[in-house]
Amino acid sequence: ISISSLVASNFMCDFNHNMHNPFFSQPDISEAIINLAGVQKLSDFQTAALIRASGAFIRYCCKAEPIIYSRFSPIRASFSYAMRWCIESPRELANIDGGLKVWVRNGPGVGSKALRRRWISLKNGPVQVVLDDSRVRSALLTPEMGIQLLGVLNHTKHDKDCPD
Repeated sequence: ISISSLVASNFMCDFNHNMHNPFFSQPDISEAIINLAGVQKLSDFQTAALIRASGAFIRYCCKAEPIIYSRFSPIRASFSYAMRWCIESPRELANIDGGLKVWVRNGPGVGSKALRRRWISLKNGPVQVVLDDSRVRSALLTPEMGIQLLGVLNHTKHDKDCPD
């Protein structure tokens, strides 16, 4: 996971790329705007700026509750990446209106009885959120138990987007 996941989820722009810079084909104008606005190259991002951007992304997710359609979603990767940086500065997570939320996946249960995928508040949420560390045990869960499995922060070493 890298800053590119924040760019891929359209939370950050890479002004040094033609997709985000309308003046990309005019290098003189592009360079002038970059210098005038003080746009940093993503490779030059310092830790403090990255932590602030990560905190802003976490707050955005907790407020907007964007849908994560698959485990390959750039939003899923960005959320995990941002949480990794916010651990460096927990005060970034303290300012979240309504508290920190995490994405949980469908289940347990099947059909209309299954708990739906959604963003859940870690404090006073409708269910307890847990990490699926055993497919055998998680297969035994029922909706009545009030437990739902994380859909973010659950990267494996085999995932290409595994955070450090």
